[in-house]
Amino acid sequence: VEAAQAARDAKKAPGGSNDATNAGSSDAMQVDPSSTPSAAASGADGNGAGAPSAAAGPGGANRAGPASGMSDIRLDENGQRIIELQSVRREIWLNHGRIYMKRLMKKFDVKKRSAPERQNRFREVVKELCTMESDPINGRMLVLKQHYSNM
Repeated sequence: VEAAQAARDAKKAPGGSNDATNAGSSDAMQVDPSSTPSAAASGADGNGAGAPSAAAGPGGANRAGPASGMSDIRLDENGQRIIELQSVRREIWLNHGRIYMKRLMKKFDVKKRSAPERQNRFREVVKELCTMESDPINGRMLVLKQHYSNM
């Protein structure tokens, strides 16, 4: 809270604020959220505590962790996403159950020059999970099969 206050003070003009000159502007009507009792009681991040939340981690930055409910993306030794049934299913589900083939291939880093094992694994997983709709303008659209669409 002190750092935010210091930042606001640094932004003020060197002559200070003159309430008579700012009376007509919208800046004079704004209320500092840190000065209200509800903001002080709820903490800077709004989690109900004065300290940063446990999921925020060091430095107070919001990071995805086990407490935040987001699953982490698993990578192999080359830094590429591991192609699994659940990871591909989740990625399509996050796109409302439909995604363009090209976009999904980019997300999982599957290209023509990728290893044939990686291409085959991707193809098998996609055939298991999806039906393909062909769009003459945008290309191939993958749609989750009905029994995979509920998560």
